[in-house]
Amino acid sequence: MLYAFNFSPAEGTRVKTSPPELASANDSNKKLLILDLNGVLLGSPFTRMTRNRDFNFRPRCFEFLQVCLSYFEVAVWSSKLSHNIQPVLDRLSEKMNERLEQRLLFVWDQSRCTMTQTSLGENPDKKVMFKNLQHVWGEYKSYNSSNTILVDDSPYKSFLNSPYNAIFPTSYTCYTVEDNYLDPEGDFVRHLKKLASADNVQDFIKRNRFGQSPVTEGSVEWNFYVNVVSKLGLQNTAKRVTRKREAPNRYYPEVPIAFMFRNMFTIVQHLVMIAKIASAHMHRPRKKRKFESMRKIIVHCTEASPNLWKASTSLQVGHTTKTFVL
Repeated sequence: MLYAFNFSPAEGTRVKTSPPELASANDSNKKLLILDLNGVLLGSPFTRMTRNRDFNFRPRCFEFLQVCLSYFEVAVWSSKLSHNIQPVLDRLSEKMNERLEQRLLFVWDQSRCTMTQTSLGENPDKKVMFKNLQHVWGEYKSYNSSNTILVDDSPYKSFLNSPYNAIFPTSYTCYTVEDNYLDPEGDFVRHLKKLASADNVQDFIKRNRFGQSPVTEGSVEWNFYVNVVSKLGLQNTAKRVTRKREAPNRYYPEVPIAFMFRNMFTIVQHLVMIAKIASAHMHRPRKKRKFESMRKIIVHCTEASPNLWKASTSLQVGHTTKTFVL
């Protein structure tokens, strides 16, 4: 059984957006590809975005964007604040030698997400928010469920949408090494090229799953997010969405027991991982025990939150890299 959640779009300031009538007047048959930024195109922590000009873009990011712009109508939708997004777009434009915003259908920020007061289990300070594609289709009439793809490394953010309108690539962090996910000759780009020529997005994704799994009824987290949506208390009005007041839920009592134990298990895995790194380091000759920097110890999560229990770690000493998979 599938649930459909339909809400009116909230008002909010966008970094940049094209007028909706341009999308309707466009005679192109290109599908709409909506890209996330952090975790997909770059690995910056976003906490010092305005001061840090090195955003640690994912390898082959610029070539990947060029391919996407050739095959799709591209837009950006980030759950970050607008003042954190604009410096990234400026840096991308500089690297690509063109004004990227002029080639994007729209750029949306956190204000266009469906906000909640519920905290994620593994990070009490991070609130759950969703990206409802109904907002896009309400403004850009030529796009719908048959020709729209959301690309985000956090599957839960597409919880209000059909699981067949999104692709969830492996997360990229500022500590990730040897990542080739955006390689123009890689599996992900080949998958997108096939999707660009498909008759129907949902039919193609249903037959050709790629990346992380969506949050569905079979997921441990399903009831948690159903409860989050049920607590929104959204009421449709002519111009905006109003919410019932509710106290911040920092202790998430609605989280299933299995979900809580999974987070505890993650902590144990990380402790075991640290012990393995320390053991490998101590058995090397003394002159090779020095690390060039803390970045030589890498914890690379292969799936976005809340799927943190699958992790790998790489230890690089000199020219040798040791990898442990937990």
